[in-house]
Amino acid sequence: EKMNGYFGFCFVHDFAFLLDALEEDVMIFTNIISEIVHNQVAHHLGSPNKNIGDSWLCVWNHSEELVFSSRKLEGESDMTYADHAVAAFAGVIAEVKSSAKLKAITNRQGFLAKYPNGYQVRMGFGLHYGWAIEGAVGSTSKMDATYLSPHVNMSARLEAATAQIGVDMVVSEVFYKHMTPEYQRWLYKVDRVIVVGASSPMILYAYDDGVDEQNDY
Repeated sequence: EKMNGYFGFCFVHDFAFLLDALEEDVMIFTNIISEIVHNQVAHHLGSPNKNIGDSWLCVWNHSEELVFSSRKLEGESDMTYADHAVAAFAGVIAEVKSSAKLKAITNRQGFLAKYPNGYQVRMGFGLHYGWAIEGAVGSTSKMDATYLSPHVNMSARLEAATAQIGVDMVVSEVFYKHMTPEYQRWLYKVDRVIVVGASSPMILYAYDDGVDEQNDY
């Protein structure tokens, strides 16, 4: 079925190094992050979809948003699904940075040699809104539920842009327009570009985890 939704792609940077340094323990490492991602996304009304070790695809279905638009979470009212998606990934960023489990598993000689000042897991997040074909892909031997769309691919390209810009999370212009003014203040404009796969320029916004300085810059 064709659906509209918010697509979030997140990726662990320097994963090739992690594979070499952690060896068998890379599964424990990946599952620690998976638990953080899945819990945050589920709490914020999204659906974790794909995990291929170093990356995760998460989806917030727009038709579900129309059904649950009046739902309130612990005093937070009238949040759009775009707000929830940004809040979920912001929660992942904070949890990953403070996780005692991740600090423990990466506190070993292989990490100290490359990161003498201590290793910090670095992740990138891309968020975009658009349509996708939701369905099952595979065969009788193996079947997966998935989303196929240039808009899904765009979320991955926006994640890749985080490394170029030097930020944790990048949001597209169309996604930004689905957010409420309260949560739009979590973001700031960083560029206007033509992204690969797009025919016209779009404004990119980045997440700012600092204190709101109460200005419009």
